[in-house]
Amino acid sequence: MGHNSVVVVRNDALDTIERHGQEFASNMVRAIYGKRLLDPSWNGDFATSTHANPAQVVWNEHADWTGLIAVGGNHGTVIGRVPNRGLHRERDQQIAVLQTVAYQLGFNLVPRKS
Repeated sequence: MGHNSVVVVRNDALDTIERHGQEFASNMVRAIYGKRLLDPSWNGDFATSTHANPAQVVWNEHADWTGLIAVGGNHGTVIGRVPNRGLHRERDQQIAVLQTVAYQLGFNLVPRKS
């Protein structure tokens, strides 16, 4: 299956991305390759032309893993990851991912009582 990547594009940079599309694509590819190889504290930002951070590589992981990712405030953050063969499309799978990540964070996620 290979690897999957998640990139947050900052819409205020769309004009730069449009004008410098090839540079943006090349820098994004380098950032995706680098996300797994560089210092783990690197936040994934990469530049294009004079724009310092038009986008951020948030996730680069094998397709067998599912990541729970929060996006907001111009950044993405991996909250947790689950080795479940990428199963998250069905509601019961989504709940299982949430329960596993909650458990990893020290919580038990249980349904509300009716």
